[in-house]
Amino acid sequence: MRTTLTAGLAAAVLVLAACGSDDSSPSGDQGEVADLLMEAAGDEGFELDRDCVNEKAGELSDDDARALAEAGLEGDADISAAGDAIGEAIFSECVDASSYLNALIESFGEDDPTLDTDCLRSALEGKTVDEIDEGLFDAAFECTTDG
Repeated sequence: MRTTLTAGLAAAVLVLAACGSDDSSPSGDQGEVADLLMEAAGDEGFELDRDCVNEKAGELSDDDARALAEAGLEGDADISAAGDAIGEAIFSECVDASSYLNALIESFGEDDPTLDTDCLRSALEGKTVDEIDEGLFDAAFECTTDG
């Protein structure tokens, strides 16, 4: 699921859009990436810490930020290993774990009526985003009932 949500965020980052930014946002393509990440998270149903996103997006090289912006929504930006690491850091450090868990549970609950979503929530509540991802498969397996 992390891959799906990361792909969703990455895809949204790639959209060319004229988004406004506040004074603490990085400028140029880095600022556009930050704005698009915030919008994408809202669309996916979870929250990002704006200050964290601004800080991390500001660390993107000009080339990586430009590549993300130019690739478009369906594109596959060719970015550096450092750019990939920043993307992972945004996901691990800037995503609100509680809202991430809620988005996962909502998505899984719609797709699998045999999943006890209360059990899944109980098993993963209070964990970090990385801990949720690490424990998701086992928790979902343990929380699946016969339909």
